[in-house]
Amino acid sequence: DTAVLVYALLDLTEQVGWRLRRNGLRGRTVNLKLRYDDFRALTRSQTLTEVTDATAVLWQTVEPMLRQCLRDSTQPVRLIGIGLSGLQDMREESPVQMDLFSSSKLKRYHAVDAVADSIKDRFGQHAIRRGRNVSDE
Repeated sequence: DTAVLVYALLDLTEQVGWRLRRNGLRGRTVNLKLRYDDFRALTRSQTLTEVTDATAVLWQTVEPMLRQCLRDSTQPVRLIGIGLSGLQDMREESPVQMDLFSSSKLKRYHAVDAVADSIKDRFGQHAIRRGRNVSDE
């Protein structure tokens, strides 16, 4: 079911973003991996213009890749994953120059991530989720 895969990928994307921020890392290339029921694997990647750790940016990058893969194949999916490569340790690097016009949007993304991270750190990974990811658990 496409909706189940989208929800699973969103949850994984939130986990990846949280781990990046927790470890002071940012990445440049977003990777999507699907494994079908016949164990055939499919990977897609997209390189961003700037390194990021923002969950919203990761999601905006990986969701279209997933939807395109699902349009191209009707086979059942047995594994789904997201990863980042081109990692940079932001604790050791010099500050990143941000685009003047996208910086306000990124500030909002980082503010939301900071609040969500603090709630997760205090109450656990599943204490807060994006509204799109709510189910009857």
